[in-house]
Amino acid sequence: MNSLKNKNIIFLSLGSYTTKKDLIYSQMVKFADELESQNIFKSVKSIVVLPKLSTYRRYKTHKNNVNDFYNSISSKLIFCYSWLLSGKMYSFIMKDFFYKLLKTKIYDEIDTLEGEIIFHCRSYYATDFALYLKKKYPNKNIKVVFDMRSLLPPEFPYTSKLFGKFLYVQGKEWERKLLKSSDLSLVVTKNAINLLHLEDSTYENINYIPIIGFSDRFKSIDKKSEFENRWKNKSFGYVGSIGLWHNLESIELVESTINSFQKNSKFIIATGNKHLDTYIDKVSIPNDEMPIFYKKQLAIVIPGVLKNIDYFKSLQMTSNLFSTKASEALSLGVPLIVNKQISELANLVLEKKCGLVFEYDLEKDKIRFINATENDLISKDFWESLTDNAFELSKEFSKERTEKMYLDYWNNI
Repeated sequence: MNSLKNKNIIFLSLGSYTTKKDLIYSQMVKFADELESQNIFKSVKSIVVLPKLSTYRRYKTHKNNVNDFYNSISSKLIFCYSWLLSGKMYSFIMKDFFYKLLKTKIYDEIDTLEGEIIFHCRSYYATDFALYLKKKYPNKNIKVVFDMRSLLPPEFPYTSKLFGKFLYVQGKEWERKLLKSSDLSLVVTKNAINLLHLEDSTYENINYIPIIGFSDRFKSIDKKSEFENRWKNKSFGYVGSIGLWHNLESIELVESTINSFQKNSKFIIATGNKHLDTYIDKVSIPNDEMPIFYKKQLAIVIPGVLKNIDYFKSLQMTSNLFSTKASEALSLGVPLIVNKQISELANLVLEKKCGLVFEYDLEKDKIRFINATENDLISKDFWESLTDNAFELSKEFSKERTEKMYLDYWNNI
């Protein structure tokens, strides 16, 4: 890792608004902060380019939000602003124009850096912009890491409706350009990697990286005692936003099914959406306190979407979805309850026996579990076995393991 001491790393986010409850904070800015404290790189900084439209909508809270970021970290963090907004087709069409408006501001942040500069990019737009900078400033030794997180073109039809379908092929061509031009691409689902290689067998430097879970230090040492508390409480949870990829209808159907076999159970939705219209109990929990919530749950639900599934929705669930919340839960030894159509995650749960997998019966409007009998579902021994297996798997999704993989990738580009 000695070669990293001669490298500068810049984490770049572009086009998405973020708060301390979002993944840009928990999986990018905080990560940069830790790297800075470990003195691994020559320099570390984060650049978050916020959409102007989003800041105007949040004019009452935006200033406090930015201050919260600055007060929470010690590494260098720069906020910039652009009209580019992820999920809007005008951004895709006018992206080169927005890059031109932004380039001078970002160049000011790299002008004084000596040696290699790694742009670690958290989105398609961030990667495209970093490649634009690399081309505009050849005197700078810039390397670009495309940390894809998910395949964006299949999401176009849902974020931009009719225009998204028309621009799908252009989106795939854009994706191909980014993959071909980046020095390294990282993908969080193996199914997506296989799909990309089926589309173009000449792709190079596409590698797997698991989604970062929680640190080993949050995991219970006494798993027996923790399971006893989980079994006593019989609490099941859903964590995260509710919308395109995990909708409320699916969550409520899973909740009612769980309630049918665990009569005294409770179900909690942990989300930042205070106005969610549901009979299910909901809470809002700061990111730093999430491990406590997870460790109280008998299982975490990853529901996906159960009804009205078209081509793009199916593609999203089979090849493009694993779930940050699944990685976080598994890293703490918490079993999962997963929709079969989220195939990569469902196959993992079936193979490692670390949770339940369900499928939806459209005619009966019911779900059934494919790897558990009715007796299993009420058996303490069965749930303890699932929990033991989740603990066994937890190392694979630990923060420490994933960060070690990142360091190896950065060291070798």
